[in-house]
Amino acid sequence: MISSTLAISQNITPPANLQTFSCGVDEFTEVNENPLPGSYLPICPDPDLIRYVRVNMHFLLPEQVIQIPIANCINFPSILSLGNFTEKSDGTGNTDRNGYTRAEDIIKRANQELDNNDDQWRKNPNETYPASPPEVKVRFLLNGVFFHRDDDAYYRNISSSAIYNMYGVDVNTNINVFYSPIYPHSGQGFGTGPTKYVFNGDYHEYINPCSQDWSIGYSASLLLHEIGHTLTLRHTWVGNDGCNDTPDGATYDALINGNCVARNANCWANDIDLNICPISQGGNGYQPCHHWENISNNMMDYNQWEPHAVTTCQIDRINDDLINGGNMFVHSCNGCMPSQAFFELPRTHKLCPQNSVGGPLYLNGQGSFNEDVWLIEICQVKPTNLTDCLSGHVTTGWNNGQIGKIDLRNFYNFQVGRTYKVKLTVDNIYAELNDKGETIPPCPPSDVHVEYVTISKCIEGPIGGSVMGMSATSPFSQDLNILYYLEEPGKFQLRLVNMFTNQVMIVEPENEKVEGDYQIGFNTSFLPSGIYSLQAIFNENITSQTIVKP
Repeated sequence: MISSTLAISQNITPPANLQTFSCGVDEFTEVNENPLPGSYLPICPDPDLIRYVRVNMHFLLPEQVIQIPIANCINFPSILSLGNFTEKSDGTGNTDRNGYTRAEDIIKRANQELDNNDDQWRKNPNETYPASPPEVKVRFLLNGVFFHRDDDAYYRNISSSAIYNMYGVDVNTNINVFYSPIYPHSGQGFGTGPTKYVFNGDYHEYINPCSQDWSIGYSASLLLHEIGHTLTLRHTWVGNDGCNDTPDGATYDALINGNCVARNANCWANDIDLNICPISQGGNGYQPCHHWENISNNMMDYNQWEPHAVTTCQIDRINDDLINGGNMFVHSCNGCMPSQAFFELPRTHKLCPQNSVGGPLYLNGQGSFNEDVWLIEICQVKPTNLTDCLSGHVTTGWNNGQIGKIDLRNFYNFQVGRTYKVKLTVDNIYAELNDKGETIPPCPPSDVHVEYVTISKCIEGPIGGSVMGMSATSPFSQDLNILYYLEEPGKFQLRLVNMFTNQVMIVEPENEKVEGDYQIGFNTSFLPSGIYSLQAIFNENITSQTIVKP
């Protein structure tokens, strides 16, 4: 949805001592330094239309719960986490946010900045700036959200290109963005032309309680910057970024941990206290970040300012890439943002009583983007011919709002041993007003996504479920924090056993639980010091962890 110009704060200060922007370019295919070709085409035949670029977002996850250290945040030395955003939570058991909502929030925030291309760099009374900044006729369209539990990928035991080759989806038509918390840089953009992918490592900024609210603006800026690399844009301070209207910046020497280190301008902020090396140590002897002309809000600089802007030449380079090598990544040119259908559905489902394990058959449509109305259709198909419906075609009819999460058994009678096609159609049918007060016509045609599910017989008793991961704070004192993840519904119990006395304490009594991420706190002030076994019993399978109370 394209709105009128949005007012975004222009002085979002990162929390004190937070590690700032760091973008690697060692594996990035640098853009050719030749001048922009004079014959490049405009971004759309109609200059008033916007080009929508498809983006897939991937969240890399470890195979077990981990403990993440928290830097520079008092009273929070570490946090239990599933390692990243998941399908159901933010990785800490908070189900108000999940990977789908995070992906949408980042895309929307990045599009807000593109919609509000502020003056090309910070105002300097001695300089002349354009009265109106150039418009950026590009927006990002969220095409799909994916989750990968893979220790080798999460812990960087394999290369970025190997992860891209393994998990990239529709790589010839989508920019694939991988959220990788163990990444050595804040982010990095790879390739130009027909190969475009990004790795961003911003989860630690989100999970840090001292920077959680700030992190969404940071993550959107990181996405803009790294996708800018894939669209041929370079850092503006490199001396020749192919544009003569970007801030030149300067290189200065800063005293870091007692060493004189070359730093890239433009400056992160207006910092009058930046500790510059003296001239005798190779420094230039002045305060570069005390001069506004060195402080940029350009998208391809490292800086805190919002919105992040691009210059006329940078826009021309983006347009040229999207017309040439990058044209396959463009979904469409439209007057308003299209809708994108996407949902998650299990490949197989056990047909059990509705109120028991395996009962609900959820279609999770939270990954759909920018829909106002939706419609679901289900029919039986042959496993050897997934295209043609055999019988039993049912439709929900059109429903208003976002699709969310729906139990398909509420309106379809599934049968054991049969395979079904499930089709989701989403649309954005409502006209809007643009920033000129003119009516924008309804968005382009509906979007469709299809998945298949095979129904199997309900198995009585244990169904082989397990705790995907469980961890607790150790050592613990007055309070014990526990995080666990269930990969399917079932009977669950949590207990604590004193390894010296064998005394058993029930932390959570046995009850039916749906699949998901859970975090609980248990007051342990009454417990003596010693060694304990934390035991999770799920469908008669036991997972345990040894923990210590000093």
